[in-house]
Amino acid sequence: MRAWPPGWQNACAAIDTVRSIAEAHDATPAQVSLAWVIAPGDRLGIPVVPIPGTKRAARVEENARATDAALSTTELACLGTLADGVVGARY
Repeated sequence: MRAWPPGWQNACAAIDTVRSIAEAHDATPAQVSLAWVIAPGDRLGIPVVPIPGTKRAARVEENARATDAALSTTELACLGTLADGVVGARY
């Protein structure tokens, strides 16, 4: 039987939350993540330009549409707390 790493349930819950928010905005989880990174700059009037890496032009266009996902204050707060329960190595 496989031993799951500590915090895996919290990581799965975080993924489900991002997916749920993405569905509500007809967006991808990646777009929601980028919108969350951009949002503080929007509120402060400071441009934030994340530079996600990609090999495909379609992904560049998809990432650019992250600015279309207008996340609510509640959604931003929820996304901001997701990493609190996630533990473990990245890889």
